[in-house]
Amino acid sequence: MKDIIELLQKERIKTVDALKNGNKQELSYLQQIDKALGWLKLIEEKGLENVGCYDIHSLPDLPPKSRGIYNYYGL
Repeated sequence: MKDIIELLQKERIKTVDALKNGNKQELSYLQQIDKALGWLKLIEEKGLENVGCYDIHSLPDLPPKSRGIYNYYGL
């Protein structure tokens, strides 16, 4: 994640330099970079880098007569 943020920050510097040199077409590109950086920093700040990763836990097997709250498990 940090590598992507660094890459976008470098790209942002290049884009700002192009804008300073009069290339007004780069403004929308700069806005897109800023938006992407904002989202990536928010993701990093909130610790959401591993959102697509899941831990799977299985429920313990209980004898049929003592299932209790697990009576409907598996329906």
